[in-house]
Amino acid sequence: MRRITFALAALGAATALTFGGAGGSYAAVGGEFIYTNPTTGLETIDNPRLGHCYTVTGDGRAQNNTSKTALLFERPGCVGSHAEVIRPHTGAFDVQFASLEFID
Repeated sequence: MRRITFALAALGAATALTFGGAGGSYAAVGGEFIYTNPTTGLETIDNPRLGHCYTVTGDGRAQNNTSKTALLFERPGCVGSHAEVIRPHTGAFDVQFASLEFID
């Protein structure tokens, strides 16, 4: 019984170390990212998270009103090379993207 208790405690600690910080690893960037969705028009991502992939469709204008750089990807899931870079407090015209991520 003692071995089972120890094994369960070790498993719980390993799980906490692996997954416990995952929610906190996405620090809030602050500000907002405004983009044109081809179906719904203007959309806003308020207070985006650093390092989180947003699978959204943008076609047209994008404005990065955050303190971090936005990488725009042609494919969903932020895979492959980024197609556009929008620096903090700047915008871009005529961009097309299927996902985006904020980096330091």
